[in-house]
Amino acid sequence: MNKLKEKFDKFDSDNPHIWDLFKDYTFQAIKAGVKSYGAQAIIERIRWYSQVETKSDDNYKISNSHVAFYARKFMKEFPEHDTFFRIIQTDNHV
Repeated sequence: MNKLKEKFDKFDSDNPHIWDLFKDYTFQAIKAGVKSYGAQAIIERIRWYSQVETKSDDNYKISNSHVAFYARKFMKEFPEHDTFFRIIQTDNHV
């Protein structure tokens, strides 16, 4: 398993609320009629929410390296939306 995936898996396991927000915000976009969207924009909304709207002592940081893994996880869990995020195949995200 590559290092980026290992780091993502640990972060994801340690921060399940990020996955919940990722799903929630993605489904909000889908329900609004958006046909395709950027996973980076979803992550930025999570960052805004967690750092500005939510007062917390967590101080976790979401690595940009995790964005593609969240998109792939979403499309795997919800195959009916497997074209919502555009994925570029690379050896780093297999």
